[in-house]
Amino acid sequence: LLDNLESEVEQITHQVITVLKAHHDLSRRIKKRLPLSLIEAAGEIGDQMALLIHPKWVWHTPPTRFALLPTVLEAADKRLEKTERNPERDRMLRVAFSPLFARVQKAAGRKQPSLPLFYQIEAIITAMEQHRLSVFTEELSQKGAPKAKEIEAMLDALPAE
Repeated sequence: LLDNLESEVEQITHQVITVLKAHHDLSRRIKKRLPLSLIEAAGEIGDQMALLIHPKWVWHTPPTRFALLPTVLEAADKRLEKTERNPERDRMLRVAFSPLFARVQKAAGRKQPSLPLFYQIEAIITAMEQHRLSVFTEELSQKGAPKAKEIEAMLDALPAE
């Protein structure tokens, strides 16, 4: 049992270090002087990172999203590369994507949710990240990623504030 626990802790520690390094590199990239064509995409990626990597992220992140974080960070970096080559593509995708992301941010900003509501919101955030992968970096997305309508239905199912 102790060996298994030690192995699990080592694995989680490695994942945390990997995520923190990728987050640091991405944060440095989006905070430096950027061409105008990247500013809006970089701003949205910054909002995405603020939602995912916050002071209690290790404790609050569900295992499914924890495992997805390295891919999400890689995808954000690839998105910036794609935006440099084709800023209009990213703008068009962002116009359709942003209202849904704003709804998820609002749900995530609820103060002191009950434990069941907390898990419901965390599931929505994970679904949003899977959907974001399918929208902006299809090559990194998982088969069967949630569609926007599915996420909207999850948001609609939340109790009123």
